[in-house]
Amino acid sequence: MRILALLVCALLMFQFSAVAQTIGEKMPDQKGLTLEVQGRGMINMRLVDRRFQLVFMDLDGRVEQCPFSRVVVHIEHRGKNGDEMHLVLRPEAGKAALRHNRYIPPPNTYRVRMVLFPHEDSKEGMLVIPLQTFTWVE
Repeated sequence: MRILALLVCALLMFQFSAVAQTIGEKMPDQKGLTLEVQGRGMINMRLVDRRFQLVFMDLDGRVEQCPFSRVVVHIEHRGKNGDEMHLVLRPEAGKAALRHNRYIPPPNTYRVRMVLFPHEDSKEGMLVIPLQTFTWVE
């Protein structure tokens, strides 16, 4: 019975922490890091369940299918160890988002550099987003 209660609590937490990513709908907020991508639209990098997620939007903030097959993220973590991480975000099944499953520990301020690849096996058309400060507010 106790395990069932824990599972229900976990599902409820996930339900309220995830952000709707239905294509054509506006993002409910612009938390995290939102940047324009060379007039093609915007990207929003955020933490969902302490995992990095990237959503692509048009210039009006409506979610679109992401035109990138992968995004390589270099993270400088300003924690007590000064860690650095490299993550490859890939499309999330059934959602208009790219995600990596590695748990990202607090504190909630990082420096991130991103390389966006439109093709899985080619550097053609890649975009480089220079170092940016990412701050997450729960």
